[in-house]
Amino acid sequence: MTKINRFSRPPSNTEWELMFKMYTVCTLFMLLKYTFSVMYAVNWENRPQEDKDAFGAEIIAVPTNVKRREKLVQNNLENIPMNLMIFWSALVVQCFSNATGHGDLETTLLTYLILIYTICRFVYSICYIYGLQPFRTLFFTLGLASVISVACIAVRSAWKIDMSNIQYAEPIV
Repeated sequence: MTKINRFSRPPSNTEWELMFKMYTVCTLFMLLKYTFSVMYAVNWENRPQEDKDAFGAEIIAVPTNVKRREKLVQNNLENIPMNLMIFWSALVVQCFSNATGHGDLETTLLTYLILIYTICRFVYSICYIYGLQPFRTLFFTLGLASVISVACIAVRSAWKIDMSNIQYAEPIV
């Protein structure tokens, strides 16, 4: 009799649901974080006059750290879209791995890694705004390590897929 342990069984329905929920919530959070960072970085001195008139910009002072704010937006644009593509492609590969009965611990790991990435990007942004070194580098590195881990999990899961185990539904006529 083969003993099944936590690391050799397919993920439960609860684990699947948690993975999907975590991915969608973290993606939404990253979108909101990006949107707020863009709004935070607005430099009214570089806006057309009609924008200044429409939004009453004459009463809004130009922040002293506008360059830092603009660099944060640029950093978000350089990192977040590609990293989220890696996370979502890993989720798709993991779904195929799970469907063929080979999804072990990876489902849980992917769930935690996107949460770690999201928290790291949020804290990194705060550290960037306030110039908190070495914490800024630490959280950037932790976020990057989670992305690299997810890419490795995706490759491992892809090699575990066995399409001969897929049960295809009958076509609806």
